[in-house]
Amino acid sequence: MHNLNIAINDINKYVSQFTWLDFEVNKYGSGELMMAASTDFSYYHQLEVYFSKVRFYSGAFEWGTNPKEEILFIMDDKKILEENKIYDECAAVKILTDDNTSVIIGCSSIHFNTDTVFYYKRENLKNGERLADWVLKENR
Repeated sequence: MHNLNIAINDINKYVSQFTWLDFEVNKYGSGELMMAASTDFSYYHQLEVYFSKVRFYSGAFEWGTNPKEEILFIMDDKKILEENKIYDECAAVKILTDDNTSVIIGCSSIHFNTDTVFYYKRENLKNGERLADWVLKENR
């Protein structure tokens, strides 16, 4: 749980530098869910949050946030875990949206990446920049 708190604090700190930020569920498979966040999904995203050993998901698949407030929390209420019959090492992580709803994810760990991931072919990438996987596949 300690590492979860550290990751959540680091993500909240990173997100707070933006005026706005939109999120979307980008990938899910083998118990790992990846969310991307961007100020302009037409061209790139600037944050990837990976939730591992995902046991449940509740909420929208695309949403906006108000980054000036903390947006990620570990829920203190264990009721949601019990309702979903989850009794192992799992935490309910709550993400606040800008329309007063929330996304809740039951997971065991979180890690994140702050690379800027471009959705178009681009040369001379700098440190911390890369092309989306699907862009690389298209250009082979």
